[in-house]
Amino acid sequence: MPSRHRCVFGVGVLLSVLGAGCSPGAGVPDSRGLEEAARAVAAVEGPAALVLDTPDPATPQGTAWPPGTEFVALEAAQIERVRDSHTVVAAEGLRTALELRGYWLTPLPGVTGWVQLQGRMHCATVRTTSWSPLPGLEYSGRIGISIPGGAGGEFVLIAGDHGPLALSAEGPDGGEITLAVEPLQNAPGTNMPPADFWLERGDPGAAPAEVVRVRLPAGVEGPRLVGIRFGRRAPQVLARLAGYDGDVRARVCAAPLGGDDGLRAERPSLTIDHPASFGAGWSGEGRVGADTVRWTGREAALLVPSGVSGAVHLELEALPPAPATGAAVVAVVNGVALPAQTLDAPLRTYAWAVPAGVWLAGTNEILLRVSEVARNAGPGRRDVGLGVRAVRVHLAPP
Repeated sequence: MPSRHRCVFGVGVLLSVLGAGCSPGAGVPDSRGLEEAARAVAAVEGPAALVLDTPDPATPQGTAWPPGTEFVALEAAQIERVRDSHTVVAAEGLRTALELRGYWLTPLPGVTGWVQLQGRMHCATVRTTSWSPLPGLEYSGRIGISIPGGAGGEFVLIAGDHGPLALSAEGPDGGEITLAVEPLQNAPGTNMPPADFWLERGDPGAAPAEVVRVRLPAGVEGPRLVGIRFGRRAPQVLARLAGYDGDVRARVCAAPLGGDDGLRAERPSLTIDHPASFGAGWSGEGRVGADTVRWTGREAALLVPSGVSGAVHLELEALPPAPATGAAVVAVVNGVALPAQTLDAPLRTYAWAVPAGVWLAGTNEILLRVSEVARNAGPGRRDVGLGVRAVRVHLAPP
């Protein structure tokens, strides 16, 4: 079998097969990689800036670049320097690393495998000296954390909600990072969340019922970039650095859900099927007759990106786990409960009109709640509430 080498080119990581594509020792891109990058830059109207996965973004030699082309490192400071005057483009392989730095991306029209920056989401500073609430960042359902380097240092995150969360972590290449999630007790004892978690309400009992803590160790040789998905749109979050000498600071940015720019004016109907959209409360796929469904528990969250706000129609194609017993399903959109509907067997479509002012431009949460659940008799016995075959959202006609 041919050997494979990782070739780090400024516009992403190319995989070289049969030795083609780069020089394994030097990581030098071949002419094909240069030509692809030049085509991406040429597809942009006006001056372009190309994001390079290298700390020293010198002009790559071996091809002609359009006049005015800039080359910037994969660093927020350098990208911000050119973002107002240039269209910033990058290879698809850098998507996660850019999203975790708070950038919103869309495919580059006409050029497969390339993306362009459309804007930057909000960021906040986390310090060693106090807990930070990350105001508003958690409303995206995903955050990117730039953890300062330092032996013994760590980023401590506390998250809470009224129901179970589904925290997961990823690196800048999109690879999964194992998280040790520690439950905290919202009651007197040794394992309570900090008082900052409930001080605003003035009552420890007002803190969320489900509270967890995760610790992300710092890199020893330099900064570390980590993404966190909450599985919910807006849990209550606190963060703090620990184990550092002095007042050290970390940067935390809201990150887009990733993988899809969701509902938009040019695409007024959306079937929700991207893995990033399935948050807390889902228990995997199963077969019911000829249909493949995803099972919910008593409550399950869907996170849906949208480029537009306004009235929408929500359709749920689903069935209960057992013959109808009078159980009902409620759809809660961004905290607003829509009318309950009685579940019927077999499979059928349930529909709701979501009024204007509820559906937002940004990340939206659809929470499916069922009044009754059944115990799955298979391995890993669990409560199942609803078998979902499809969820669709349509922009309402003006």
